[in-house]
Amino acid sequence: MNAQTQHTVRIVGFAGLLAALVTWWCARFTARRGFLVRMLFALFIFIVAFCSFGGLLRFIYIHAIYPSQQDWSLSGMYLASLNDFYTFLLDMMIPPRPGYLGLAVAAAIYVALFGPASENC
Repeated sequence: MNAQTQHTVRIVGFAGLLAALVTWWCARFTARRGFLVRMLFALFIFIVAFCSFGGLLRFIYIHAIYPSQQDWSLSGMYLASLNDFYTFLLDMMIPPRPGYLGLAVAAAIYVALFGPASENC
């Protein structure tokens, strides 16, 4: 495995961890709903958080490794973060990777089954 692949795997791992924590926390809002609603809500939150954290971590990695090649103005950082978000999103979705979709659905089912229950809210 080359260095770039190792960094990408680390970013995906940390993004997944942070997304799972945010999804677990947000599951409190649907604790009194049915299983399907809890699962779909958890799936939506997990995918949005996963892509957002992945783009943010990629942005931080690129700026930490190549600081002299970056535009440090506010507009430059905004455009770079937007570019890193889309790059991470495309890296995860193109070509279609059923493994990532399976992990996202599994995370949503896990949160729906074992997440915050209505009596804890």
